[in-house]
Amino acid sequence: MGANSSTCLHSLQSSKAVCPCLEFIFSNDLRELQWSPADASSSSSLPSPQKESVTCGGCQQVVKEYAKGTQDEWLCRACLRKEDEALLGPITSEERRGLDLLAKVLDSVSWRYWKPGEQPAKILDWLFLGDLNEATDFQLLANRKIDAVLNLMNWWEVTARLPEVTDFPALYAAHGVELLEVDAEDRLFFDIVGKCWPQSELFLKQSREQGRRVLVNCKA
Repeated sequence: MGANSSTCLHSLQSSKAVCPCLEFIFSNDLRELQWSPADASSSSSLPSPQKESVTCGGCQQVVKEYAKGTQDEWLCRACLRKEDEALLGPITSEERRGLDLLAKVLDSVSWRYWKPGEQPAKILDWLFLGDLNEATDFQLLANRKIDAVLNLMNWWEVTARLPEVTDFPALYAAHGVELLEVDAEDRLFFDIVGKCWPQSELFLKQSREQGRRVLVNCKA
């Protein structure tokens, strides 16, 4: 790895105590955390982005990028942000200005813009990070020799996006892929470490001991 990669790894390793997920990565052989141009050049047939639209329950605009709000309704990016910011409590005018500037930058591009390079991203030799499209592309999983999937989307969100699938465990079993579904929410105040990490860590450890390659997926 180059100097920039080494610096990045050193920074991550020095901060691992703040997150058990990072601690898990570093406790399972830091030497595996490498990237090479060959990883980026490997091609796969990725599905096209989701194109379905919904009407936002907040602003009533028809949008293509959305998620469930706290009231169990579909919200656009702006309305989701308003919900999360409301939980921050009283904020100063300077903090408000900072949040607005950040939102302007984030909203200038699609959510998919922030996905780095070829997907699914290779984190370790046996661990990958991807989205729902990749997690349900069984040809892609076979090409990467991925035989275990850790799904971190809420069941209702998966069902809404793939209503034709009625039995996910049976679907994955038919393709020889081990599946664990862990309900998580892509929300600012959702305690993903406390609520999702214990069973996720156990699944990851068991999968590695069994020699499996794992894809961890969320929605995007």
